[in-house]
Amino acid sequence: MFWTDQGTIPKIERSDLDGGNRQTIVQGDLKWPNGLVIDQALLRLFWTDAGLDKIETSDLMVKHFL
Repeated sequence: MFWTDQGTIPKIERSDLDGGNRQTIVQGDLKWPNGLVIDQALLRLFWTDAGLDKIETSDLMVKHFL
């Protein structure tokens, strides 16, 4: 499962469906991340950032700190 956190330190996180194995996968150069989409064929995560007016992407498995 994937979600965004628009708190003091904006980030995108993932975990197992039971909430275990929680990991931050994208952090930095984010303001209001939202609009998550998973491309299963390419194993990529796409998101919009309403605060930065951008669409961005990251590998699903690798931590990405901008």
